[in-house]
Amino acid sequence: MARLIHHHYSFPLLFVICMYAAFLSGVYSATFTLVNQCSYTVWPGLLSGAGTSQLPSTGLVLNPGESTSVPVPAGWSGRIWGRTFCGEDPTTGKFTCVTGDCGSGTLECNGGGAAPPATLAEFTLNGAGGLDFYDVSLVDGYNLPMLVVPQGGGSGGNCTATGCVSDLNAGCPSDLKMIGTGTNVAGECVACKSACEAFGDPRYCCSGDYSTPQTCGPSSYSEYFKSACPRAYSYAYDDGTSTFTCAAADYIINFCPTPAARKKNPPATPASLVDDASQGPASIDYRSLLQEDEYQKLANSTIHDLLEKLEEYGDSIDIDGFDIDYGNEVLTVKLGDLGTYVINKQTPNRQIWMSSPVSGPSRFDWDHDAKSWIYRRTKAKLLDVLEGELEQLCGQPVKLS
Repeated sequence: MARLIHHHYSFPLLFVICMYAAFLSGVYSATFTLVNQCSYTVWPGLLSGAGTSQLPSTGLVLNPGESTSVPVPAGWSGRIWGRTFCGEDPTTGKFTCVTGDCGSGTLECNGGGAAPPATLAEFTLNGAGGLDFYDVSLVDGYNLPMLVVPQGGGSGGNCTATGCVSDLNAGCPSDLKMIGTGTNVAGECVACKSACEAFGDPRYCCSGDYSTPQTCGPSSYSEYFKSACPRAYSYAYDDGTSTFTCAAADYIINFCPTPAARKKNPPATPASLVDDASQGPASIDYRSLLQEDEYQKLANSTIHDLLEKLEEYGDSIDIDGFDIDYGNEVLTVKLGDLGTYVINKQTPNRQIWMSSPVSGPSRFDWDHDAKSWIYRRTKAKLLDVLEGELEQLCGQPVKLS
């Protein structure tokens, strides 16, 4: 197939051939259009999820009013965010940003993620049921307004615009403020931290004794983000009102969407997202993906099998404090000083949720094709994740599938 791109083909013919081949193979690639409507320069960062190849460009610069398009391959998952107040050190040439810095020392992030606080757009394309899953997350804090708008999606999903268009830095609680120290931003609130980042308290981080949906709920701090941006993630278990789906869409990622732009072009940027908060945030109807009786059968079977195999595994290893408990449909695996796993059903979302001492909270959807519970952001399988992490922690392999 590589020979199709030899120069003796004219561009229109090559385009038709490539599009036809993509049609036959069922492959769909999306286009992300990044738009900067801020009054200042934004340096977008792009990070691919585990098991997904990095994009050709992982760091960009957008001056005020500029936009650029990024082609994204089928099945891509990852994050996009905006870095602010960036520049190069005149002595060392090292590139750094006051907010959202990815630690690479260059414009390209090269596999580095955003240092919190940062507003994150998160995507998994062609996930469960062939749908794209996307959200805007403030779980790691906030640094600038962002809006994600699907374009030209198919019949699947709700294809709802989501994001945070408010300036949360202006009203950020004093104990969450990130105060700039550079020449141009000294004394200014340049970002708003999450309570987890500010205090490191397990109650706010959904970790330790607060690592399940039942024990980790919204706080007064997360409610500050949620009340201003009702469709954005405000804490780790804020799935129901914060994750959206679409099928075969392109996406506009708009930094600092303006009221004038929203009114001028409502089809591209629905005014209802901001101007009619009374409608409330839209949510995914997971029941359209998996009927409850089928979900209960699959989830119960998975958790009961895990219970049996993990009990056998516990008998084969020497870990002080190892203990397994199953009650109220919650499976708890204690590994002494190594940490605790909590695995439970989340019936409204048709998911299995896991809290891990290694990878933190994850939410797994049933994939009919793979016949496995899949973490939609990385497409990792629940059993594969557990097998790898338990071997890493305990030093002995385990077979759970």
